[in-house]
Amino acid sequence: MPSGWLYAGNGMYMISYGARYGGLAGAATALGGSVMDLHTNPALLGLNAEPVFEGGFRINYAQNEYRDQFIDSDPLLNYANHKTDYTVAPLPYLGVAGRLNDALAGGLALYLVGGGGGQFTDIIRNTPRGTTVQEFTGYPVPIGSDIKQIRENVFARMAHARLAPGLSVHLGDWHVGVTLAGAFGKMEMRRTLSDITGSGELPGQGLRYKSDPAYALSAVIGIAYDVTESLRLGYSYSAPTVFHMDGHMSVNAGDPRFYHATGVSMRMSWPETHRAGIAWSEERWTISADVGYINWSSYLRTVKFELEDSFIETPFGFYSNTLLMNLYLRDQALFAIGLEYELTEGLTVRCGYNYTRANLESAGVNPLFAVLTEHHAALGLGIQSGVYMLDFAVEYAFPNRMRGADTSNWDIGHAVYGPGDIRLLQFEHERSMQAIAFIMGVTMRLN
Repeated sequence: MPSGWLYAGNGMYMISYGARYGGLAGAATALGGSVMDLHTNPALLGLNAEPVFEGGFRINYAQNEYRDQFIDSDPLLNYANHKTDYTVAPLPYLGVAGRLNDALAGGLALYLVGGGGGQFTDIIRNTPRGTTVQEFTGYPVPIGSDIKQIRENVFARMAHARLAPGLSVHLGDWHVGVTLAGAFGKMEMRRTLSDITGSGELPGQGLRYKSDPAYALSAVIGIAYDVTESLRLGYSYSAPTVFHMDGHMSVNAGDPRFYHATGVSMRMSWPETHRAGIAWSEERWTISADVGYINWSSYLRTVKFELEDSFIETPFGFYSNTLLMNLYLRDQALFAIGLEYELTEGLTVRCGYNYTRANLESAGVNPLFAVLTEHHAALGLGIQSGVYMLDFAVEYAFPNRMRGADTSNWDIGHAVYGPGDIRLLQFEHERSMQAIAFIMGVTMRLN
């Protein structure tokens, strides 16, 4: 499982799968010809006349920024942060596909579907009750015990991988296919507090969660219709994937009341997706376009952790066995278009554009799970020699910025100091991000 921050694009899904489709910005639902049709549209598995092996990787590089400020009549509570996180994540994929006979084709692929997360350290903030550090912790602190500010460190990582076998049937001008995917998921999250110098973690504070490996089943169903020899229509439906990410959570390390890690249960559902596409090829030219819909709001609006013990302290001072993360994800409509041109025999160039409105509402903006990019551009190159095809692609996600709402979980956690001391108007925060992905793949015809 890659470390760091696993950048996706269409929410927590990648905008494309495979190097050829990367150069087309993911416009592939009616195109076909790749092992990654197992994910995009399994109906197209039989388009290659010969069986093929395909393998490659993408390297995601993301720049994430977090800004906040707290402005109060008490100057001892005022602060501002501007943090930038640069992360790199290598994501491999490989598979094989080919015809079994004139009507049947099959394939198998192993790949990462997507994920998310974030990491920011040394964020200055006030103590959760607005008191001095010594009053807040109840323990002697070597440095800064008489001030009201501390540093916060947050980290989260989540990834979703699949081993996906599939079959397709060719019936005249119709193609029908299905992929049955075995999915693997894992998640880790940490939040710790340290003294103002950042040199030592405060005792009795923070939380750490790590899931056990989670497994689930999912499926992709696809159809395609050849209108003419040059024009094809396609549609695919990807079923939701439900992970039970049970594990353990330790809370307030160093406090004897919370001396052990407690068991925790959590269910996380990746949403269903619908995509429809059209592809046209004539001589050297190929044009492909997709429209799609991702139903985030029905599956991943709130994440609920249920602990075996009441270890979670709320901003209002009482303890609970429930931790809620309100992600406030909204549905996404997506559009992708790609153009491919064969310059000479064996040399092909590609370009594409992909757009989805960010799936995050302002009430869900936080330093952890937030994929904000909306506009994506892609360039690609294909080089063929004998039975080998070498594909390269670059995807660029343009910068996007979003300000958090005053009612967000993150605001409440930083501006509520008690039942009678709520200062939401004094705190504001925002996130921004941009990213680039480099993709390379090798396809070999197994004749």
